[in-house]
Amino acid sequence: MRKKLAMKKNIGKSDKKQKKSAEKKSISGKNIKTQRKSEEEIISGNEFFESSITANCTSDINGIVNYANPEFLKMWGYTTKEEVTGKPLSVFVRNEQILDLIIMSLNTAGKWKGSYIAIKKDGSSFISECSASSMINEKDEHNGYQFSNIDITTHKKIDDNLHESEERFRKIFDEGPLGMVFVNESFKFIKVNPAFCKMTGYSEEELLNLTFKDITHPDFIKDNIKGVKKLYRSEISVFKTEKIYVKKNKEFFWGNVTVTEVLNKVGDFLHYFSMIENITERKNAEIALQTSEKKYRKLLESILDGFILTDMTGKLLEHNEAYRKMLGYNREELSRLTYLDITPEKWHDFEKKIVNEQIIPRGYSDIYEKEYIRKDGTIFPVELRTFLIKNENGENEAMGAIVREITERKLAEEEIKREKNITQNYLDIAEVIFLVLDENMKVKLINKKGCDILGYSENEIKGKNWFDNFIPRGDRNRIKDSFGKIISGENKKYENSENKIITKSGDEKIISWHNTIVKDDTGKIKGTLSSGFDETERKRAEEELAETRNHLENIINHTNVSIIVWNMDYKITRVNYAFEHLTGYKTTEVIGMELRLLFPKKAKNISIKEITGTQVSAKNKSVEIPIRCKSGDEKIVLWNFATIYSKDGKDIIAIVAQGQDIKE
Repeated sequence: MRKKLAMKKNIGKSDKKQKKSAEKKSISGKNIKTQRKSEEEIISGNEFFESSITANCTSDINGIVNYANPEFLKMWGYTTKEEVTGKPLSVFVRNEQILDLIIMSLNTAGKWKGSYIAIKKDGSSFISECSASSMINEKDEHNGYQFSNIDITTHKKIDDNLHESEERFRKIFDEGPLGMVFVNESFKFIKVNPAFCKMTGYSEEELLNLTFKDITHPDFIKDNIKGVKKLYRSEISVFKTEKIYVKKNKEFFWGNVTVTEVLNKVGDFLHYFSMIENITERKNAEIALQTSEKKYRKLLESILDGFILTDMTGKLLEHNEAYRKMLGYNREELSRLTYLDITPEKWHDFEKKIVNEQIIPRGYSDIYEKEYIRKDGTIFPVELRTFLIKNENGENEAMGAIVREITERKLAEEEIKREKNITQNYLDIAEVIFLVLDENMKVKLINKKGCDILGYSENEIKGKNWFDNFIPRGDRNRIKDSFGKIISGENKKYENSENKIITKSGDEKIISWHNTIVKDDTGKIKGTLSSGFDETERKRAEEELAETRNHLENIINHTNVSIIVWNMDYKITRVNYAFEHLTGYKTTEVIGMELRLLFPKKAKNISIKEITGTQVSAKNKSVEIPIRCKSGDEKIVLWNFATIYSKDGKDIIAIVAQGQDIKE
């Protein structure tokens, strides 16, 4: 780069020699008064740059820095100007090819504007937006370059955070286990996720041509519409319900549905957002528990900124085009105003305090925020730093300020906040745990349901090692090892898992997890996103149900009364030990055997007719029917019959009979 600059310096070398003596005469003949005026302009310029909130520096034509203002030192992490001056520009710019391009543009066009990655004193980097121009001396000769820089790293991070928030919701929507749908005011689907398509058996294209009523069991439509209308009228903030959906193949499934409104920035209705959890298994478990008379029920839940110069009374004296454009006034209109005229009254006392406590005592203010009033009456936020200008007698003469409009930054910050709140609200109203772990096993995100189950606040959980703090000690190493294999890519079967967690009170909960991996832009695994359902109560209920069944089995097997069960095809499906004793047959010999084979040949038809008439006419009727034992002996048995019905009580599915030898 220096070679290129040296070549530029040598251009026209012979012309300079020819003008040398004439220039000396011109310099010696300058008017002293004019020279002093130039010096005062230079001093005024230095005061401007010294107090600027923009990082300014200049270099000679060889790219050697010969001036840097305090903001430049602060931005690049230097303490004194001596650390900066005398160094080549390449020390402060990461990519020399970019620097060569900047210098080339300055040498050909006289100006350059763009961004580059800057290098601080400690080696760290930041993104700088730069406006540069060539400097011309009073002889109309090119004698260096001037650079004005603004650190735009924060703006870049705001964009990245907004993108991250959107990406997180997109990943939950596209890959999460819950069905998620957007529905318009006419209840028509306008967007559905893959999980909901899988639940219903419809494709996305098919669902977008339907309303929620088309896939809802008729018994639930009226109440659903009533609840959604309450939500639309703001009588409730969230509508929750359990309902039956009708799948494409006409099968049913139960859904736990949570509905919220989505509004635009000004609060107008856009559409409804619903999350659907398939709770069919839970409902079936509840029915089974009720049938078994169990008490357990539910499972859960130039310079780029404006410049202004005022006198000490606040009258606007000087301002640049950016400042005028910012406010919407022309030069003449602003000349009739003071800075108080363009500042909302609520800021007057605040700014007076800044002037008296910062600007006058030390010559400049810290960067502070306030608001301005445009010509059209709109109010917008600005960021500024004000500096004091003294006259030749050391008296306070004027105040200058660099003003930056920060409307976009404020809107971006509000948008990020709004998006984060929306995403968090979606997560917090879910009846399952949402958990995000980074590659170091630390909790990055957990929703309200997760906090409720664990018994901790969000602040007590976030940032903690999940396995060391919330997994029982005996399970930690095994689960840690499994997680490590997921992060390394070794474990490909990670979608579903089940393990215990330990709550703040010391209780253990059984959680079934659905897991997905989180990758960065390069495809590297950076963590996991999991949704978890508390299975503790269901597991306990199943254990109780199994215990009850075992108890009933023992009673049936060991009772002194013979018991036999056959289905509607008259094939034997169950007998007990007393039956074996009565007939001499082993259980394995009669299961699947036709019932008629138990009766003596001459009594088969009469016995079957008697049994058929009994099961139709009345329950618990006693009938004497002979049977043929394995030994060939015949016995007269007094039988009592009872019918077993399906769950809906409509169809007979089996007959149970208990019999006793009348001779005993």
